[in-house]
Amino acid sequence: MLKKRIQVYVRENRRSKLLARVARACDAYLWYFHNQNNFDFECNGERRVMETVNRWRQGLTVWDVGAHTGEWATVARQRLDGAKLVSFEIVPRIHEQLADTVEHQTFNCGLSDQDGTVSVAWSKDFDTSNSINPRVGSKFFDGNVEMVECQVVRGDRLIEEGQAPAPQFLKIDTEGHDVAVLRGLSRLVASEDAPSIIQMEYGETYLPGGFTLKNIYDILEPHGYAIGKVYPNYVDFRPYEYKLDDFRLGNVVAVNDPKLQAALGA
Repeated sequence: MLKKRIQVYVRENRRSKLLARVARACDAYLWYFHNQNNFDFECNGERRVMETVNRWRQGLTVWDVGAHTGEWATVARQRLDGAKLVSFEIVPRIHEQLADTVEHQTFNCGLSDQDGTVSVAWSKDFDTSNSINPRVGSKFFDGNVEMVECQVVRGDRLIEEGQAPAPQFLKIDTEGHDVAVLRGLSRLVASEDAPSIIQMEYGETYLPGGFTLKNIYDILEPHGYAIGKVYPNYVDFRPYEYKLDDFRLGNVVAVNDPKLQAALGA
């Protein structure tokens, strides 16, 4: 009865300044609880994922899709023993910076589910937010934005033509285009050479392209992948349910090795 009275009171008095303050406090709590928009590699769980993978196996071939100027690749080279790195950066002028700062194979193209060219919104004020499917109207694309024609290819084609070795660790950070990247690697994912771990960024960036977390599950679960959200001290692996599509921005990993899954989920 008391619960019902509280529900009615809150709904009828949502313009109250006090209730508005309580709502903001609750929203902030949930922001932290869900590890939302935490981009600090050292404390958002990415470091733990990488260290766990390194203890599990060394000498992996690692793809960094959406490499920017090589920030993640630099850390991977330092923390993944014997890793062979391949980076993909779609914007030509950013790729020039990447090629000057890394010591591994780089491609000036993006990955997608088809070969061709696409228009990329290069947000010069928020340079890490560049996107094929930009969040038009957000602060990230409300200022100095240049549309750039860029090349995209299917990852499967690069592997089949021998242009790049198949990855065992696939990291995708393409500002909402991750589902299309996976679709372009569908033959790899279904093969015996499928990546052991795939790390993606999921969240509100998926909305402009019409993608969902369910798309990720639909692609990967049939091929034996367990999927979970990354938290600072564990990965929360779980089957898909609609409430998981909350579009709270954060990292997700998929693994097809039970021992690696157990280590990451512990």
